[in-house]
Amino acid sequence: MDTLETLKAIKALIEDSNRWTQKIGARNRKGMHVNAADPKAVCWCVAGAHLRVTGEYRMSESAAWQAIESASSRLFNFHAINVNDIIGHAAVMQVLDAAIADAEQAQP
Repeated sequence: MDTLETLKAIKALIEDSNRWTQKIGARNRKGMHVNAADPKAVCWCVAGAHLRVTGEYRMSESAAWQAIESASSRLFNFHAINVNDIIGHAAVMQVLDAAIADAEQAQP
């Protein structure tokens, strides 16, 4: 999966606010913490969604995560995790939209 496809998959996973969470990577249907890759996970923060889609624990090495961080910094002057936990779902969607737009512009 290339960067653009990865970003779109992350957005699709948490676009419904019922499938998004704060202050923890992922939760099960009871609201309890689970690993983002756990099949019982039903909602994710932006970082957890990245892990779920990519399987990458080293986010700093991921072009998709770098695109998310870049958009987050540009739009809110925060790391993406802080946008997720402090500002909220709508802001996360703005970050992902910006990262997707950046990735689309970067394609040949």
